[in-house]
Formats: sequence, structure tokens, C-alpha cells
Amino acid sequence: MANGKLIADQIQHSSEGTVNSQYLIHGTAKALVTFDPANSGTIRRSHNVSSITDDAPGEFRTNVTNAFKDLHSIILHGQGENALNNLSSNTNEEQSTTQYKHIHFENATATDCTDMNNGAFGDILA
Repeated sequence: MANGKLIADQIQHSSEGTVNSQYLIHGTAKALVTFDPANSGTIRRSHNVSSITDDAPGEFRTNVTNAFKDLHSIILHGQGENALNNLSSNTNEEQSTTQYKHIHFENATATDCTDMNNGAFGDILA
């Protein structure tokens, strides 16, 4: 089997036009996960995530398969539609280039809900 390299500055779709390939490199999530906090962080679906670590109620570490280049990633999060009330919030914290923490709060207390998800944007080590 031959391994090769595809070099392209632009990618063209037959009906949607052309996009600079730089947008694909810098504009796509490098890690995505949706998981069940009430069931010890069972992963439902993921990309570039090796596991979820359950640290405490409402506190989970996302462990990535391919490390980020540095600690300058952008992490987005959500608690899905199954949070207990609308007074909830989330926070994220980069722990290292291979993991980040996602904490879910309800009424100022870290607590599990039944649906959490997050994604990380940044540069992956080559």
C-alpha cells in the first residue's frame, strides 16, 4: 500500500463553490465528545477523544487521543437538553495539551446531568 500526500490550497465542491483549505485546518474542531455524566461519563459519540475521566459530581476531564500543540485551545461546551433547570452554567479549563476539564453547575453547585458535550478548537501536533 502506498502512502502519499495530498497538497491543496483550495477545495472545490461541484455545486457549492471553492474554499481555501486553510479554513479546514484552522476552522474545524480537533476534539468532539458527547457523554452521559450520570453514567460515569459513558461516551456516546466522539472524535479524537480517548476517554472521559469522572473527577467528581459535575466535573469531567476529556482526554484527547492526539495532543494539542499548546495550551491555547478554544473549548466550547453544553449540557444538552437534560439539565435539571435553566440556572445552569458550564466552565472549561485546559489541564494539559492532552486533556481539558468540563464542569457543570446548577444553582452554583457542581452536579451531574444526563447529557454533556464539548468540542475543542486548536492546533494539533503534527
